[in-house]
Amino acid sequence: MSSVPQEQIDRLRDRVVGMYSRKPWPSSRDADEEMGWRLKMLGIEPKDYRAKKVIELGCGTGEYCLWYAAQGADEVVGVDLSRGSLALANAKREAARLTNVSFVEKDVLSIDFPDNTFDYSYSV
Repeated sequence: MSSVPQEQIDRLRDRVVGMYSRKPWPSSRDADEEMGWRLKMLGIEPKDYRAKKVIELGCGTGEYCLWYAAQGADEVVGVDLSRGSLALANAKREAARLTNVSFVEKDVLSIDFPDNTFDYSYSV
């Protein structure tokens, strides 16, 4: 089995992050509708995330983080590498006046939160 050189992985990651920084996507979606069927299919119930600390890995423009925050999560942290997407996520957070959600620019493969920081994690 051959391994892919790290510099090739880094170049690909930089291209993808650059694309989403220049053209954040999605700029809007119906998170209420989507999360309803997504979580139902996964067997996730409100008790699984309400009054809990939630992390979303690869949060993009933040729609799902904002949804969890509005649905009763105590604290939500969204992690993504794209500055453009995170700028849009923060603008949406401010517009929604949600204080229980924050966004972090970081590679999801190298997050450094202590073990057991979060009760619930989500990633598409």
